Amino acid sequence: MKIIDEEILKAYDRKKGTAVKEVDSLPSTVENRVYIVDGKIYVKSTEIATKELLTTDDDINTLSSEYSKIIDETGDEFDYNKNNGIWVVGSNSDNGLYYSEDGKTWTQSNITNGYFRSVYYDNGIWVACSNNGLYYSEDGKTWTQSNITSGRFYSVYYDNGIWVAAGSGKGLYYSEDGKTWTQSNITNDFFNLVYYDNGIWVAAGNNNNGLYYSEDGKTWTQSNITSGDFYSVYYDNGIWVAGSNSDNGLYYSEDGKTWTQSNIDSGSFYSVYHNGSIWVAGSNSDNGLYYSEDGKTWTQSNITSGYFYSVYYDNGIWIACSNNGLYYSEDGKTWTQSNIDSGAFNSVYYDNDIWVACGDGLYYSEDGKTWTQSNITDGYFRSVYGGKSIK
Repeated sequence: MKIIDEEILKAYDRKKGTAVKEVDSLPSTVENRVYIVDGKIYVKSTEIATKELLTTDDDINTLSSEYSKIIDETGDEFDYNKNNGIWVVGSNSDNGLYYSEDGKTWTQSNITNGYFRSVYYDNGIWVACSNNGLYYSEDGKTWTQSNITSGRFYSVYYDNGIWVAAGSGKGLYYSEDGKTWTQSNITNDFFNLVYYDNGIWVAAGNNNNGLYYSEDGKTWTQSNITSGDFYSVYYDNGIWVAGSNSDNGLYYSEDGKTWTQSNIDSGSFYSVYHNGSIWVAGSNSDNGLYYSEDGKTWTQSNITSGYFYSVYYDNGIWIACSNNGLYYSEDGKTWTQSNIDSGAFNSVYYDNDIWVACGDGLYYSEDGKTWTQSNITDGYFRSVYGGKSIK
């Protein structure tokens, strides 16, 4: 049986503005959603976007006039790789890693100290970046140190069959299994972030070293941006966007190799994201939130001040993490403060019908507007990722 992982559906989800929803049976009223029924995947037959979803030439087989089940050209069905709801957060106050099965009640893992800047799950394994190398886990609860036992690591990502991790003074590393890592041709520089899409990797430098790119994640080349610090990089809808952390504004690129300055040529930006229809960028220089329809020309939102460390969209709503609580928006342009109007928040994620935000403690929300504090009421947290496990 062939498998489509939840993350592929969620990527499709963001591009189409739909929502992945598990139900007992298909509803009589057609909605713009991806439905999961008994582990099988259904989309509206009027939305023939299967090539985007599967990234192959697979086709669909119409079961009714309203819905279609995803199959391949030979008629084999695809099962849905539903994750079992494990959430993981990384402490930024020397308290290690925590996990949760519902995003509300948290338990400390076997790693009880250390600073963890990034956690990510894919291809059957969790990887976490710490101030003492890289860790991995098969269940998100019990962690093992990799062969990299020293150095600060800030970002990790998996795609196209390879893991890539970015370090502080350690350059860039790659791994095929997330457990054993090899240093790339970049051996001694600082990087804040790595990301992959549209056939290319991009790395954001943090030592006045600009932006790098790679086709395989192993051998890297400097882009035309050879200086400056960058904290955010993202790709969607045919364009890359990068946010400077050295007061140089926002940049864009069509290929990830050659970059152009946008109309925002000053200020620092900690986060950028695209939900399929609009870009949002969060300022790290007390200038609030910006939005763009094309990633090239940006407009300031109604939030004109404040530091914003993370922006994310899912389930029909935007959430932004700031130095003064949490904000939400339905369109990415007009923002409203949630019931959390104080405290610094670094990261937010949505899965399994719940939002989780981390920073000064851990909070959760069902709608992204009203938030509740979890059982973890103190400590400072840098990264959260959720709903992941192995089938």
